[in-house]
Parts: sequence; C-alpha cells; structure tokens
Amino acid sequence: MIIVSILYALGLLAYLLLRETLWQTWWGEVAVNFAPWLFVPLLALVPLAVLVRSWPLRGATAVAVMAFLVLYGDRFLPRRPPAVPADAIRFTVMTFNVHVRNTDPERVAAAIEREGPDIVALQELRPAMAEALSVRLSHSYPYRLLAPEEGFRGSGVLSRYPIGEEKAPLLAGGVRVSQHLVLDVAGQRLDLFNVHLHIPEPPPAEERSVLEEIAPGPASLSRQDLELNALMGQIGQLSGPLVVVGDFNLTDQSPGYAQLTALLRDAYREAGWGFGLTFPNARRVMGLYIPFPLLRLDYVFHSPDLQASRAWVGRDGGSDHRYLVVELSR
Repeated sequence: MIIVSILYALGLLAYLLLRETLWQTWWGEVAVNFAPWLFVPLLALVPLAVLVRSWPLRGATAVAVMAFLVLYGDRFLPRRPPAVPADAIRFTVMTFNVHVRNTDPERVAAAIEREGPDIVALQELRPAMAEALSVRLSHSYPYRLLAPEEGFRGSGVLSRYPIGEEKAPLLAGGVRVSQHLVLDVAGQRLDLFNVHLHIPEPPPAEERSVLEEIAPGPASLSRQDLELNALMGQIGQLSGPLVVVGDFNLTDQSPGYAQLTALLRDAYREAGWGFGLTFPNARRVMGLYIPFPLLRLDYVFHSPDLQASRAWVGRDGGSDHRYLVVELSR
C-alpha cells in the first residue's frame, strides 16, 4: 500500500508538470478534463495515513493533498456574498443545454419558472421545444429570440429585458457557434453571447479551410480551438457590460478556459461553491449509467465591470446537462 501511495503521488506530480504538454494534442486536452477524479483515492488515503504510522505513506498523502489544494482548494473556501449597493442594477442569467433529444418541454419550462431568471440562454434547441417554451413562458419572457434547429446547433434566448439588436451569429464550418444579442437592462446596454462549442476534436478536412479563414492557427488546433479563437476575436472588440454563457464543452483545466478568463471572469468560480459539475445529469453514456455529473461544461462568464454575487447548479429539467444560474450586478 505504501509503494502504491508513493507511485500515486508521483503520478499526480507528473500530471501537474506535463499538463501543458498534454494540451498540445486533442486527446490530451480531453483527458485533462477529468482531473478532479484523479483525487478520488484521497478519500481512502487520508484516513489511512491518519491510522497508519508510516512517514512515507503520510508524505505521499501530503503531496497528493497539496496537489489537490493547488488545483481546486479555492473552490471549497467559504463564500461571503459581496456588498452590492442599493442602487445597483441586478439581474439573473440561466444557461441551459436542454438536450437535442429532450421531448419534455414541461420539465424544462418548470425548471425555468422555478428559478425565475431574468435572462435564459438555451442550447440544443429544437423547433418543437422552442414552440412549446415560447407558448408556456410568453407572459414571463415577453422578449424572445429563438433560432431552433433539428440538430445540435439550435439556440435561443428568453428575456424579461428588451432585446434591442441581434448581431450576425458567429458561424464556423457552416454551423452556429454563438448568438450575439444586445439587451437593454434597466437602460444600460448588455452584450450577450449564447455559446455552444464543439468538443475538442480534430476538425474534418472539409471544414478546416473554412474554420481557418475566421480563426487562423496551427494545423494542430482542434475545431473547438478555432471556434474559441473566433469568439474571442469578437469579444475583444467590445467594451462595456458583457456576458458570455453556454455549453463550452471544456473544463477549467482546459487551455481554452485560460483563454476565456484572460478577458472575462467565471461567475461560478467567483460566487459558487464546489466543483459545479454539470454533465452528465443522471444519464447513460455509451450504455453506462452515470448517476452524477463528472464534468463542468456550462458557464457564465462576465466582463470585469459586472459582479457575481450568487451562482448555483440546478438538477431537474429532463436534460443530460444540469443548468447554471448566476446573479450579477453592476
């Protein structure tokens, strides 16, 4: 057991040292997304180190615990809501991948009504789901801009605030990567991007030339990298309050996350607690039932002139993703 513990600690150190090397390949980029689960053995290792008087065992355990704290320690610190001035503008945003095969709009609508957000960004929105939600939620959300599709790229926004303008959507390889809307929130402009990126995989040969036209980069870049580069190019041209939400198909251990947080703040990291895992939501994946989520794929990012005071993950809605709700203020 002592030898296994030492090898485990050395393996964690090797991961920390080689993580950026792994990012250079699409399969390595996928692998680092499961980093939190590398620490599951600590559930047994920490009690064992307390009970067994072995300095090698305790040393290996300490190394593993330190690795965990470096990567994830701040996520479990107590959260004190920031002071928000009485005259501040407050609004809540929900991002929800409703799942392309979800045939129960009532559960989706019930989840939205239960949380009562001011702005709802939907991904994988099919026409039947869009029509049902539009009818059911018309009184709560008088402003709607829905762009459903039969495939995975449908999206839409429901809002209590006027939608003043829709910018041209960001397209890559002929599919929609994000909607870009301008909302009037209590008299102030808010740019909203509703995003759905591909998983980090090599782009098909027939799409690479199209993708590289909007986001040039090395041939080793995945389709997600190229989409993200194009998205960041659009965001970088804007000033003022900005919210970028959706299913990014990346985790906070991915290089794309570092790219996003170089300009924006992660609302859940700022105001939530714990890992905030959102996928999968009590679903079968390749025939295997997963009773709890393994990854955090869904995010609300915001510009520094906004502040997140609360953030939480919801469970119901009939989707393979859990939704995320964030309270923001300015």
